[in-house]
Amino acid sequence: MQPTQLLTHTRPVDGLQGKMKFHSGQILLGKMTKLFPNNMASVQIGSQMVMAALDVPLKAGERYWLQVQPDDGQVRLKLLEAIASSEMGSSKAAEQVLTHLSLGKSKEATFIADYFLKNELPITKEIMEESLRFFKDSSITGQGLTIIKTMLVQELPFVKDVFMALQSVENGKPFHIILSTLLQNLLKSEKHTPTSAQTKALLETLVLPKQELMEKIGMQKVLSLWLKAETPVHVREGAYTLLQSAGLIPHHVSESELLSAFLDKIMPSGRSNATAVVREGLSYLSSQGLIQPTETNDILGELNRLLRNAGERQNLHITSLAKTLLSAVHANFEAKAFISADQGQNPVIKLLNNNPDTVQVASSKIGELLLKVATSDQIVTDTMEPQAVALKSVLQNDFKVVDFSNAGSLSSSFKKIISQMGFGFESVLATEKQVSDNQLETLKPLLMKLMQEDLSMTVKNSAEQAIQRITAQQILAQENGPLQQLFMQIPLTMGTHQTDLTMQWTGRRKKDGTIDPAYCRILFYLELESLKETIIDMGVQNRVVNVSIIHEHPDRLEMLVTPFIEVLKKNLEAMDYKLSSIVFENETEKTQLKKKSQVAINMNDTYSGLDLRI
Repeated sequence: MQPTQLLTHTRPVDGLQGKMKFHSGQILLGKMTKLFPNNMASVQIGSQMVMAALDVPLKAGERYWLQVQPDDGQVRLKLLEAIASSEMGSSKAAEQVLTHLSLGKSKEATFIADYFLKNELPITKEIMEESLRFFKDSSITGQGLTIIKTMLVQELPFVKDVFMALQSVENGKPFHIILSTLLQNLLKSEKHTPTSAQTKALLETLVLPKQELMEKIGMQKVLSLWLKAETPVHVREGAYTLLQSAGLIPHHVSESELLSAFLDKIMPSGRSNATAVVREGLSYLSSQGLIQPTETNDILGELNRLLRNAGERQNLHITSLAKTLLSAVHANFEAKAFISADQGQNPVIKLLNNNPDTVQVASSKIGELLLKVATSDQIVTDTMEPQAVALKSVLQNDFKVVDFSNAGSLSSSFKKIISQMGFGFESVLATEKQVSDNQLETLKPLLMKLMQEDLSMTVKNSAEQAIQRITAQQILAQENGPLQQLFMQIPLTMGTHQTDLTMQWTGRRKKDGTIDPAYCRILFYLELESLKETIIDMGVQNRVVNVSIIHEHPDRLEMLVTPFIEVLKKNLEAMDYKLSSIVFENETEKTQLKKKSQVAINMNDTYSGLDLRI
């Protein structure tokens, strides 16, 4: 099962839900079950019974083609023709519909009409004409019809943009692959704009394997930790010794000796005052080709900001000023460089070690150490070795590595990724007078801006696919009366494994508008590195939790999960939930998902948040 198939396996889409809605001009196949005076009749339409006014008297027990007529508050049906029992379910019925709609009986039109009849979908001339246009854009016949069905049942806008967005979900291509392809196309592009640079940087944080990202910028982040005045002393020490262990800085050189050597280089005749240190320092860095003269003002601005933040503008020790100057130069490079830029080009790294091979080895070593800590089960505390604490600090602050054993970390990481996607961008535009820079720098608005710029069609096509996937998720997040539904797919890194987390949540609002935490249903789909395809189906009824875990090898998975069940029970009880059961089902039993979804969930009074660790 593709993760996006959760949509059709868990949403009740086997016909129109609840009370049937009628559209003027709609063609219906109805059976007269009972006749009443004044041409009123009880009509069976599909699986539902409807009281309707007829334009002419008809016979009870017979089936007819009927057309909905405009009327306020009452269903009014016009006779088109009777239909013989022998024609039921045949292609002739579909052809009759097309005749009544004055549409040609092409193979495609007959196929669509037949599908609509079998699935009890509303048929009007406008819907059929639009469906034929969609059909031309869908390379897979069955897939296109499934999308059309979803649009009609969910009462989504029946337009091409919505169809194309849902098609991007149904084609089964993982979201992280779509984003990775876009990133690769941006990296290969010969044209660059500020928007493409921002998009590239954001995509790198979302879809680059953490190991690759750590090797690219890990050393820079450790360097930042050492240079920042606000970093706790023991963490700064740990960061410095990490740079030594990696080989970037000689083991025998202390921090004070390193900074003194820098001062001796820039002011060989002696250190007079702070102003001279800054002036001569920038002049030296420029003369060595480490910075461009045009960068001087930006670096001075950053230096002043750092000094203000540290409250050390007056009576600053010369060596501390030298370090702050290096911090300003480093911050200026980070602000202007792509994540994909070679960190060996960082002027501070060049100053510390001008041997490219040594820098590359040091970068790899720090990347390996970061990955080792990220994938370790050991909990790092502030009382441990400074190096370990420094590594953990970099992981949490710069790489946002998800700690799957910590509900708070997990929740925070997911919220950040969801925020970066820009799912709520249009809502912000509609409700807020002014949009913040942070909101404009999320993925969807960046992609929309990218489409307007002079970039290659390869980049634009990839960007359009990503926009469609995000738009589809926005479309499928619906409120239907008190019922709330959310469908979400986000890129996720688990160690070195890239995958998507697909989630569908269904709940209901109470009368006061809040979500009821006592009733909901949540489905998670993950393609894991070792366990492969895994689906978790969780239902909450009156705060009682039932969990189904669906996997190709349920017995093997049950052995792995069993030790954690008691922990799960206790954690749920701490939040006033009760675990009733955990059932492990076989791959072939996934079809039961569809049957389960047909069972109505009593959601009388909704879900505000539930952390579940399995």
